[in-house]
Amino acid sequence: MKLSEQIQDQEIRLNIAQDCVELMEAQVEAKTGVTGILFKTLYKGIKSISPNYAQKAIFGLIPPISQAINPLWDEGIEKGNPVTYLQSNPTLTANTILSVTDGRIQKTANKIIKVSYEKIRNSLQDEIEQVVPQLAEILGKYANK
Repeated sequence: MKLSEQIQDQEIRLNIAQDCVELMEAQVEAKTGVTGILFKTLYKGIKSISPNYAQKAIFGLIPPISQAINPLWDEGIEKGNPVTYLQSNPTLTANTILSVTDGRIQKTANKIIKVSYEKIRNSLQDEIEQVVPQLAEILGKYANK
């Protein structure tokens, strides 16, 4: 069964979104220096739109991201473990995720979100690559439930 099919249940998606928000908040909190100030300021701005904005956005991104990750997940199954496969391919996994988020940002009417994303987009590749191990664990935790 495809990853996107395994995690399509609303309750599972809510749990994944919550876990991802917690991961994101920990990453933002750990940032230091100029980059830390930028990420913390932008995240505070996003939360000012709505305290649950990040969770809602992630919840909405789960279907297209999981569909985009399906081929990687399937290849991981063929190689023995999809979580380990994603963890071993952080650049490919991050590029796959960013292809979805880039497309979504182009369509958003929310200028605050669009400008915020554009300010940090160049840093996002590295940021996502760093959290691929945890993201893969989150997906693995809820797949096949």
